[in-house]
Amino acid sequence: MMLRLAGVDLPTGWTAESWHGQDSFAICKPGVTGGAVTVSFEKRTYRAGMTIMGEALGSGFTGRGWRQALVRAAIEWLESVTRE
Repeated sequence: MMLRLAGVDLPTGWTAESWHGQDSFAICKPGVTGGAVTVSFEKRTYRAGMTIMGEALGSGFTGRGWRQALVRAAIEWLESVTRE
């Protein structure tokens, strides 16, 4: 079964869990050490790892569909840094 977050399908086997409240989610790629990115809908950013602290890797998400764009950007970033 495909898991969805903000209307975006996560890749097969990936998980998302609420992280630090209702508006932040950790997206995890299975089988990869450090394979996580945290999305904050409140701050409209994402960060490396399972954290809401530190440098924002993405920002400026506005307009219609910004949640979907934010989740897609976070997934693409995590895929790019964990390719084998």
